[in-house]
Amino acid sequence: MDGEGRLGRDAGLAMSRPPPRRSSPIAVVCVGNTHTRGALLYGERVTRLRVARTATLGPSQARRWLAEFRLAGAAGLAFASVVPAGSRLWRAALRRGWTGPVRIIRWNRVPGLRFEYPQPRTLGADRLASLAAVVGPRDRPTLIIDAGTATTFNAVDRNGTFLGGAIAPGLAAMLDALACRTALLPRLPPGPPGRAPAKSTGASMRLGVALGWQAMVREVTQAILTHPRMRGATVIATGGGAREVRRALGKAVVQPHLALVGLARWYQAVTAAPARRRAAGSTRARRAAG
Repeated sequence: MDGEGRLGRDAGLAMSRPPPRRSSPIAVVCVGNTHTRGALLYGERVTRLRVARTATLGPSQARRWLAEFRLAGAAGLAFASVVPAGSRLWRAALRRGWTGPVRIIRWNRVPGLRFEYPQPRTLGADRLASLAAVVGPRDRPTLIIDAGTATTFNAVDRNGTFLGGAIAPGLAAMLDALACRTALLPRLPPGPPGRAPAKSTGASMRLGVALGWQAMVREVTQAILTHPRMRGATVIATGGGAREVRRALGKAVVQPHLALVGLARWYQAVTAAPARRRAAGSTRARRAAG
């Protein structure tokens, strides 16, 4: 399987390819439950990555990001958010500090993505952005595992059809649940599980949560890959816990910024679509006239 940072031919992305000299970058912003990420992308190469906690990112910082992206020559901006308050903040910042085109990803505006999912409008924008990175016919199906505040599993067959997935807690959410639902267990950040048996309360919590989460990742992955249209799938791990996913499974393609790449690819696809339609219309008109 391809190494970290390269998704290879089967996954359909080439992160190491240098940017075209004459192309303008695309600015992307993805507002997640815990972190907001912004970057400039030349093709599929991530540059000028910016990360902030969603809960503390304010209007002035958002405007600074936008000013930096604008000065770097961004051709436009693609936006995704799963946090309503974050959406409002960025829309206000864009009105004040952005003059270029802005596109907001939605389930019915991803070219080439089909659904065998009863209510696709309920999919989070971050999941859609990751799906946009792997959409289109390819040699193998793709399973995207996004390990963040939640751990999401997204199954896409080789023809670009989203078959469904699963949602489970992330490592931090599991630790927080123990602290919130008990009187004396402490609130802890995720950390190395250490050796079993654990020798303290904190170490016991980390050990139990880490091993339980790894087992969950393996079991859900195995269940999804038994689907007839998911056999032999490429597994892509993304999000802050991407390396923990690979550790749990033994092998996976690690791409921490898959949603950002997907947003940029989606922006380019929807921007090019009107031009393709005009060219096709002109071709039909010439044939009719001839």
